[in-house]
Amino acid sequence: MYKSTPLTFIFKYLLAPGIAVMMVFSLCLSPITMADNINIWFFIPLVFFIWMLCWALLLMLRLRSVVVTADGLTLKTLKGSRTIHYRHVHWVSEPSFVNPRMISMKYTDPDTDEQHKILIIPEFFFEYNAFLSSEEDEMTVFIRKQIITAQPEYARQNEPSRVWPIIIFIFSSFPLILVLLFLLFGLK
Repeated sequence: MYKSTPLTFIFKYLLAPGIAVMMVFSLCLSPITMADNINIWFFIPLVFFIWMLCWALLLMLRLRSVVVTADGLTLKTLKGSRTIHYRHVHWVSEPSFVNPRMISMKYTDPDTDEQHKILIIPEFFFEYNAFLSSEEDEMTVFIRKQIITAQPEYARQNEPSRVWPIIIFIFSSFPLILVLLFLLFGLK
């Protein structure tokens, strides 16, 4: 049996509001000037916190607390829990070079026939060498084995690329860097 981290609640429900509070707090502390003079120290934290808030909202929307057994995945929510059998899972993937470790999964809800993508942070999610290693977590390997047992036609080629999340993260930071450089060197 594998579980998601007990910190899932914090990552899911407290991270985004915490970043929003830090954003408001830093903006309140920034000196704001009037008229033609634009103070860049007002915009730098704003741009940075908006970028962080976008990623935290993604976690808030997709992150789930999960218990993984041989019978299926039990998704725990504030409303209760529900079990998803492995025959309803389309794919499971773990991005490379990401710390803390995250497992991405797509499944079909058997009741509504809707497809959902979720993120799972394993119980032992932090590793010091995760940036240097592209090995998958034991939980990911276990889930994949159970999917293959339930669906012999399952193919790893249908899984999303393991490097795309880090590439998207890096490319999403380019506009942030450009805006910050413009703010620092472009405004007089």
